[in-house]
Amino acid sequence: MGILKNPMIGIPSGKVGEFIIRHRYGKEVIYSKPKKYKTTKSVTLKNARKTFKIAVELAKVIKRSSLLNDVWKFAKMPGKNSYTKILKANIKMSDPNMLTTSNDITPGMDVLNYRSLALESFKAAFKPKGLQIEYSIYKHPKYKLSDYPLYMETVIFAYNPVNDSAKKKYVLVSAEERIIDIIQSKPLKHLLTNKTIQRDTLNEFSDAIIYFAIVTANLPDLPPLWSWTSTCKLGISVTKA
Repeated sequence: MGILKNPMIGIPSGKVGEFIIRHRYGKEVIYSKPKKYKTTKSVTLKNARKTFKIAVELAKVIKRSSLLNDVWKFAKMPGKNSYTKILKANIKMSDPNMLTTSNDITPGMDVLNYRSLALESFKAAFKPKGLQIEYSIYKHPKYKLSDYPLYMETVIFAYNPVNDSAKKKYVLVSAEERIIDIIQSKPLKHLLTNKTIQRDTLNEFSDAIIYFAIVTANLPDLPPLWSWTSTCKLGISVTKA
């Protein structure tokens, strides 16, 4: 702000170029015109926030399973607790508003050693009555699988809404079921019913990524075993069974 001590006769008030002239208390006062700054947010920062958000949502779904939570607690990897371990493992594998087939619901191959359950030939398909899972599990070199209660852990990431105006762009659904009969080294098939996988919710989307793993209960004298995460992409039928 400036004050004209010897103003010119007839000097106008108002805007003059980059300045504003006003009459105050018998004096002409000059203000510099405030500059407008366009507020912009970095695209990189926006994407980083979206990636973090979806990784947090996946971590919360994983932690809801006490068995998966125990596995992450037991895994020897960076992180103070299971939650931070899950986040660190998955945030670098996620995209903005999108999970990928590289995400994990169990600690990955880099931390698996003698705790590993060998899971092979994983397949999944949506059927009229639910989601059919097919896989083979092999004999463990150190532990008898018959000594453990075995569980299937499945997380479904459904995306691409059928309705373009849908508020939700994706949804996460989880399922946990006990494996009663196991024949090692031979293909096993299990059907997760439509009720179990919340099929009505999934039918609101066109596509899905299936995350599947086998884990054991954490017994007093037997620390948990787990398989790596197997994944596949599937189309979701919108026809209600």
